[in-house]
Amino acid sequence: MRLIRANTPIDAGTTAEDLANRGTLSDAGGEIHLFDLMDSVPNLANFDYYVKKVIERLERANLKSKCNELSEALDRGDDLESLFSELNSSIETIGRKQFEFLDAKGLIQGDFKQEYLIPGILVKGQPCIVAGPKKCLKTNILLSIAFCLTTANMLFKKFAVPTGYKVGIMSGESGAATIQETFSRISKSYGWLPQSVEGLHICFKLPSLTNPIDLSSIKRYIKENKLDVFIFDPVYLCLNLGDGASNLFLVGDKLKLLTELGQETGCTIIIAHHTRKSNGQNQFAEPELEEIAFAGFQEWARQWILVGRREEYKPDEPGVHKLWFRAGGSAGHNQCWALNINEGSIEDEGGRIWETRLFPAKNARAEKQTEREQRKQEQKEAQAQKDKDNVLRVLESAEGPLTASKVRDKANLPTIRNNVALESLVESGSVISKNMKGRNGRLTDHFSLVAGTAGSSGKEDSLPLSHSTKDRERERSPSIRDLPAPVCESESESEQREDSRLSDDLKDIFPPDNNNGNF
Repeated sequence: MRLIRANTPIDAGTTAEDLANRGTLSDAGGEIHLFDLMDSVPNLANFDYYVKKVIERLERANLKSKCNELSEALDRGDDLESLFSELNSSIETIGRKQFEFLDAKGLIQGDFKQEYLIPGILVKGQPCIVAGPKKCLKTNILLSIAFCLTTANMLFKKFAVPTGYKVGIMSGESGAATIQETFSRISKSYGWLPQSVEGLHICFKLPSLTNPIDLSSIKRYIKENKLDVFIFDPVYLCLNLGDGASNLFLVGDKLKLLTELGQETGCTIIIAHHTRKSNGQNQFAEPELEEIAFAGFQEWARQWILVGRREEYKPDEPGVHKLWFRAGGSAGHNQCWALNINEGSIEDEGGRIWETRLFPAKNARAEKQTEREQRKQEQKEAQAQKDKDNVLRVLESAEGPLTASKVRDKANLPTIRNNVALESLVESGSVISKNMKGRNGRLTDHFSLVAGTAGSSGKEDSLPLSHSTKDRERERSPSIRDLPAPVCESESESEQREDSRLSDDLKDIFPPDNNNGNF
């Protein structure tokens, strides 16, 4: 256990060394017994470890020898200058090897090339985080990435994978049945039999990465199977963060275990993690690195894949997900796309499916802007109709025509919206406007319902529509010259006119006989 906690490889040599340092080697049967137990040969997989240990011990032994020589010379009273010089030289040698610096030439000529596993998406050897809100298909997307890495297929029919890789996944949230069904759908969408995929290693039990035994077991499995990529889904269940999730230093210390795991195995480590809960205002905005939950994760990641919904999931469109898909990293790649995923419904003929469509984010932004403007216009029209209904109710309950300000006050509307509603109702013929004197004696427009208007009780039957201010003034205050001139006639002329009108009325009721002209 001590060797595991110290990240020291375990074989006969390292075990014997540890027991000897503690004075318990003989109690364990001695070196011969240990070597017999472990075939008496150090594990060749630990070759690099032994090389470093030998060099360190040689340097330490050399430094110890110089110190002993200096002590003996001091006792003899010899000249110490040359010995001090040699001792300083040994110390400087160890110091230089502790921190190796490069000059500009060494930096430029060094072999530090970036290698992409998926060009534009995933860099080899750099820690990666896949983050997004809950229920946002993070696990499904990781399974799709794993499938494409192992089979050298194009991710989302867009991103080429140059060659096949070996991928390990430890997933502990979705469950074996869901993982099996999802991976089958993804494989079949590419025309593959799921069971024919090689290079995939999956485990449904999550480790405790702070447990040296678990960490050592994973490290050994990666090396033995020569895995290129290893995924932890989700990572927060592997780190035992507890109440320390907001402590940058505590979280950073635990994430360091993942960094060292990648460095010691040469494996690209990917973790699945959550983003913070939305405040409702930016729920469907493009995801940002700052939204990743807990302290330390943003700083740890050298590359990231962020997902989020572009719009709310609609239960009446089962299996349809409209997402943002953003990939970036310190290597320089950084792009955002719109990703539509259709999983279908279990009730569909043939069951659920896996269909993806990836397109530029700018197209989705334009589509979103159009929808936003459309919704805004619909809301504006709905408000305008509501205002008109409000004005109609006020006019219906009024005892007579009302001024615009009276309508506004009774309808409890802003002036502009009130005026717009009145103007629209006048144009539609539901309301008439008449220029009348108010209580202050000044002429102003008064509004009332037109007879027959829905909700009207026919209060304005006697008020015809007027076409000009002059006409309205004439109707309200006609001048003498506008009135018809009186006509004087005798009593006999009046009786003759009435007899003639009666004769015409009788002809309408009893048509005359065309032969004799009699009734």
